[in-house]
Amino acid sequence: MKKYILIILCCLTSFPLWSYNVNMIVEHYSVDQGLPNNTVNCTLKDRDGFIWFGTWYGLCCFDGVKFKTFNKQEHDSDVPPRKIQRIVEDKNGYIWVKTIDRKLYVFNKVTECFHAVYDDMKNYSENIQVIKLQNTAEGDVLLLTKDKNLLLAGVDEKGQVTIKILFDSRDEINKHDYTLKHHVLCETEEYISWIGTDYKVSAVHKGAELASRPADFITSKINSGDKDSFTSFFEDGRKVWVGDRAGIFYSIDVRTGLVNRYVLSEIKGAISNLLVTPAGYVYLSVAGQGTYEYDLAERRLQKIVVVFTTDYYSIFYR
Repeated sequence: MKKYILIILCCLTSFPLWSYNVNMIVEHYSVDQGLPNNTVNCTLKDRDGFIWFGTWYGLCCFDGVKFKTFNKQEHDSDVPPRKIQRIVEDKNGYIWVKTIDRKLYVFNKVTECFHAVYDDMKNYSENIQVIKLQNTAEGDVLLLTKDKNLLLAGVDEKGQVTIKILFDSRDEINKHDYTLKHHVLCETEEYISWIGTDYKVSAVHKGAELASRPADFITSKINSGDKDSFTSFFEDGRKVWVGDRAGIFYSIDVRTGLVNRYVLSEIKGAISNLLVTPAGYVYLSVAGQGTYEYDLAERRLQKIVVVFTTDYYSIFYR
């Protein structure tokens, strides 16, 4: 494991050196080649291989030869968005578009029409400005609103936008500025989700075995009663990992609801960040203590010390 980490660090530190010597063909595209604007904020390669660009003057698509821009209102389309900041594709091939002014649209690639997701959201959030847009592992779309409500969205077989609320944050925000009072770990009958004060969000679908269980079947096992007890979150596809203020972390099997609790005597501060590798190592950032590596198989904890100099840095375990 130590060799593995050192190899990664060596690769990272040497990247700027060897990358300059790689021979490659670089093509530059601008308005002269068909972009609607030279300011490109986001890109996306869709499931058909086309490249999409979110620009200051609208959405455009590149097929490898030419650009096509969708910034004019045609057919039954709503007014196309501009000042695009973020684009994602859902599991049914629809392009979701978030603008800099926090408006949300869905683009149908077949009809080439935009739908402004405005009326669709009114029943789920008092403030419908969207500050975060991302995919779930299953290809649905997660939306975080300005008032910190977490929504799951998609488009059904009839082409209608569907929305369900995963968490209503009205009691967990400061009313004057809509900031979260603390991180939120929440659960519904179908999902276990996370909303961080840093706007990190996640929603993991629970297994079929839990369909008949109470909606809070998992969180009731680890909830201490303090709403602000959880401090970090990580998901690896099969499991969800959560750290808390007391230095305890948990692994949650989202298929079965099985929860493992890890209490390590050396860890006394809040776990501000955690990461779990496929090899079974947990990396913990602990407030006031530094970084640790925990071997799940061997049940061994080691502190990691990173020493930086002007020319290199080293990792020590102690």
